[in-house]
Amino acid sequence: MNIEIKKLSAELIDDYLHFFDTTPHSERPDSDECKCYCVWWCGDDQTDKVYENYLSTKEKRREYARNSIVAGKLQGYLAYCENEVVGWCNANTKSECYQCFCWKKYMGDVHKEVFSKKIKSIFCFAVSPKVRGMGVATKLLEQICKDAKLENFESVEAYPNSDFQNQAEDFMGPLGMYKKLGFVVTYEIDQKKVMVKKL
Repeated sequence: MNIEIKKLSAELIDDYLHFFDTTPHSERPDSDECKCYCVWWCGDDQTDKVYENYLSTKEKRREYARNSIVAGKLQGYLAYCENEVVGWCNANTKSECYQCFCWKKYMGDVHKEVFSKKIKSIFCFAVSPKVRGMGVATKLLEQICKDAKLENFESVEAYPNSDFQNQAEDFMGPLGMYKKLGFVVTYEIDQKKVMVKKL
């Protein structure tokens, strides 16, 4: 299987939105509330008011994603197979995401580095069911690490669950994948491991 990895850009918005429009990536794939468009990790200050105005419905999240990509706040990589998007990874600068909705919900106990450190954080994977288990997430992660080094990041950080639960709960990627690519556990909080790869 030939996989091509592309960094998300405004030119790829339609591909990105189509992937989330059509790809099941939760335990309830047909539920509108599970159509996230990965807007919860986008380098923005997401208050309750922002949620109500911009994130509370599938349509609002879709438009918010479009605007966030144009603004450069929603960042990550798309995986293509035969010109079709089959995977996505949300990867952003750690210090820019402390006010994101999901950081405040899930990551409160993960330490915040001093702002002088430039850290790339891996927040979310979504892979098409037809290619799961074929190394798509690994290829995404390899490209992220390669580009982060070129962009002078000091490290890449990830937050997988200690034990696999299900596809919906393990959206931050499998523990074994990170170990295979040289990430090491720095500490653990509430069944979530913080893993770091120095660049």
